[in-house]
Amino acid sequence: MIVTLPNLKFLDDRPVFDDDRRRANAFERGGMDEEREEIKKIKKEKEDKHWANHEAFQLMVQKARAEKKEEDNEKEAKKESMKEMMARAK
Repeated sequence: MIVTLPNLKFLDDRPVFDDDRRRANAFERGGMDEEREEIKKIKKEKEDKHWANHEAFQLMVQKARAEKKEEDNEKEAKKESMKEMMARAK
């Protein structure tokens, strides 16, 4: 049904997802063996996307830490100059 009706959105009150459509098309092309290969491809794509998101998150954390460190260094420099100003004022 999924293969013959490309605009099908629901089947038996359940949504038809892109992965379902890919599996159905693979089965039509080459039977169970082709469908199994498609399942492997889908799984690899999801894993690759997961790890890409993980790496992007790690980069975001590193950037935030570097910015925080820089901000703390600037605050520390201001404190020292305030101390110097107070010493000069005495």
